[in-house]
Amino acid sequence: MKVEKIEIDSAVFGRNVLALTAVTPSDDLVAAEAAYRGQFQPVYVSCRVGLEELATIHHLEAHGFELIECQIRSGIRFKKDYEVSRFPYEYQRVTTPAALDQVLEIAERTVVHDRFTVDAAVPAGISGERYRRYVCKSFSAPDEAVWRLFDGTRRSPAVSRGRPPGFQGPWPGGDFIVFLLQSDEAGRHPQSRHPYFCHQLPGF
Repeated sequence: MKVEKIEIDSAVFGRNVLALTAVTPSDDLVAAEAAYRGQFQPVYVSCRVGLEELATIHHLEAHGFELIECQIRSGIRFKKDYEVSRFPYEYQRVTTPAALDQVLEIAERTVVHDRFTVDAAVPAGISGERYRRYVCKSFSAPDEAVWRLFDGTRRSPAVSRGRPPGFQGPWPGGDFIVFLLQSDEAGRHPQSRHPYFCHQLPGF
């Protein structure tokens, strides 16, 4: 089992936030918690595991972790090209602070249902601020990027993070569409189905 401090989340919460990875049913979670509490004094600890890992899920639940979110990813693959010239949408990389400000305005209010907004113990506003900071990180990082998709006739931007997709099809109607391209907030863990388990520690 590995313990990782999530820097952006910790900054948003104002106290250390940890993520557990590579947890197995044989791990001594009592000893592990004593160790990471002594080192980090965390306010929030999460662990993401595959839905099929039932023994690990039960092991976490027995130690006090609770299911807080389940993510299922699906995709669409187009087998032919489509004529899209009649649609006004433009897709471009965000390269200026002015364009980033437009994206951030949307990013702050995009996340309305996630493991933080549904948790009554988490202060309001955490999700929007942490997502905003992840977008800023992608804008600044040399190996990441922020892309926006917008209606060229209305200049209404939408945010997508990561690499641009090779989308070949007509866009649905509407002012803007949002794509989240990375597998999680930090672009890690390519599992297609995984629940989050959280453990809120005393003093939260």
